[in-house]
Amino acid sequence: MSTPLDPSSDSGQISLLKDIAEALNGTYDITSAMAAILPRLSGVLGLRTAWAFRYDAKKASYVEVGASGLPPALDRNGAEPLKCSWCECQERFVKDRLNTAVNIVRCSRLRDAVGEKDGLVFHASIPLRAKDQPLGILNVAAAGGRVPGGRGHRPLPHAL
Repeated sequence: MSTPLDPSSDSGQISLLKDIAEALNGTYDITSAMAAILPRLSGVLGLRTAWAFRYDAKKASYVEVGASGLPPALDRNGAEPLKCSWCECQERFVKDRLNTAVNIVRCSRLRDAVGEKDGLVFHASIPLRAKDQPLGILNVAAAGGRVPGGRGHRPLPHAL
């Protein structure tokens, strides 16, 4: 993994925005965009893993639209553990209780995943919205049981 940029510095912010814009400009759909962005985003934040869900308000359902650096327990069978059942962050999002980047201590997907989790215990959830319209959720995780935004990480609302 590359050395994390300092997203609070002007050069770090410009570099991150340029990298993400170039990745987005080279894609044609949300899945390709997420595949291009998630590794960059987790790398710049110094995190191991990221995954995103798109929310369909009409169907009240989520679709996993991308993932990067998943441990084997979440990556098995085409990331099936991310695609089955709801979790706490999704419940909070639907009930409008996920309004800012929030550290989720009890992650049911990580708790219930069978197999090697590479030390992942927690993840932080960032709600994705456009003009008050719910779009989805971005989750990021750090190895070793560290809480993203906790000791050794810059708080997520300031990092993003």
